[in-house]
Parts: sequence; C-alpha cells; structure tokens
Amino acid sequence: MDETWKVWVNVPLNSTCSEIEKPSLRRFILEKELSWVFKTMKLSHEGKLSHIFDLDKSLKDAFISRSIIETSKLAASHQLRCLSPLSDHIGLKTYRKAIRQDICDGYQPIVYGLFFDAYSIPMCQGLSFYADQYRKNLPGLFEPLDNWNNQLMMSINQAISDASDNSASIKII
Repeated sequence: MDETWKVWVNVPLNSTCSEIEKPSLRRFILEKELSWVFKTMKLSHEGKLSHIFDLDKSLKDAFISRSIIETSKLAASHQLRCLSPLSDHIGLKTYRKAIRQDICDGYQPIVYGLFFDAYSIPMCQGLSFYADQYRKNLPGLFEPLDNWNNQLMMSINQAISDASDNSASIKII
C-alpha cells in the first residue's frame, strides 16, 4: 500500500495551501479522515455495506478541496487494483462493483477501512499507519512535527470514540 501514497506528492501544497490553510488540512486528516477509516472498518465488520455506500456519498461535500477529492479517488483506485487478489472479500468486491456502477465515488479512507477489516488489522495500529503515511509523503504539511505523536493519539482516540456508538467486536489495540 505504500506505493499508493505517492499520488499525494502531486498535491500542490505550495500553491494551494498557505500557512493558514495547512493547519486546517492537518485537522481535516486527523479529525475527519481517521473517523471515516474507522467507521468503514466497523461497518464492514458488521456487514453493513449499504451504510458504507451512504458514507461514500456523504464524503464528497466533506472534503476541503477539489484537489484533495481527486487525489483521494486516485489513491483509492490504485489501492483497489493492488488489492485485487482479495477478490473474495465481500466488502472490497462490493465496493469495487459500486464504483464501476457509479453508485459510489471511491475514496481512500473507505478503501483503507475495508483493507483493515479484510486483514483484521488492529484499529489503533491501522489508524496510526494511515495518518503517518500523510506525514511521510507530505512532509511540508506536517513541519514542524511538534507534538505529532500526541496529536495522532488524540485523533485516533477521538475517531474511535466518535464511531463507536454501537460498538462492534473489532480489535482496537
């Protein structure tokens, strides 16, 4: 999955994100995207695929810029191709089909949630990996790295708290 993150290098941070906008993009990643990844994993684990489709439809208006939407879709497309050997995972298979039929747009956080569920990756580990990929692939966005680990753990805990209203039996740690 690391190759997928290379598409984020093309996000023109220098021309589209001023210093004022960078904090809002960081907050978007840490507050919104982590929550979407967790919700998708939880819904996939519970077999609620139609709810995942609803989440996908709701995301278009939640992204903070058109370039972020397009990059997320490009990354999701790449990830789904990489995950094609998992053709028997019902969530991934159904999501691919929904994208082909224009029922869903196909966003990176949803593919990651499905991926984490398919491999039973513990949620804290998965969310930490997801957010850390942004830090590694968009270093200009997260410099200076003041308090990164604390921000990340607080965001992970918040994402889990926000999405855990009806707790599922998925691995958190």
